Amino acid sequence: MGDRIYQEIIGFGVPWPYKDKQTYVIAHNDTNVTLDEMQITIVPTILGEGLPLFPDKPKTSKWTLVENKSFSTGLALLTYTKK
Repeated sequence: MGDRIYQEIIGFGVPWPYKDKQTYVIAHNDTNVTLDEMQITIVPTILGEGLPLFPDKPKTSKWTLVENKSFSTGLALLTYTKK
């Protein structure tokens, strides 16, 4: 997630749901970041336009979906590992 979204979530006044995990805030222009796992949470709420996470022409990489969970609130959590 980018810094603006992170700050928005922190501003909700609820406990950080990932306190037991190391969390990275990746700005859309950080091109030297190496990840081996991604967890993407899909929240069915429109917050606004936002900024793209990746630059216009990111390097491609291959990922494998290793887990997906859905919640009664409508959220979906997708976990990918790098191939």
